[in-house]
Amino acid sequence: MNNNSQSDLFNKHFPVTEGTFIFGQVPMFEIDSKPIAQTGAMTRYIARKAGIYGSTDDDKAM
Repeated sequence: MNNNSQSDLFNKHFPVTEGTFIFGQVPMFEIDSKPIAQTGAMTRYIARKAGIYGSTDDDKAM
């Protein structure tokens, strides 16, 4: 598969417009109209929302 075919295939399955991704990065998810682009930020956000983030600095670092 050449580069043009790969781009066409990607665009077909993941249609986005320029500027959709914050910082132009993936992975990214949006919750409550707030985009979150960094994997670490995503996991901390989800853990806090789920109540499993940890209560001590040692717990939070793991």
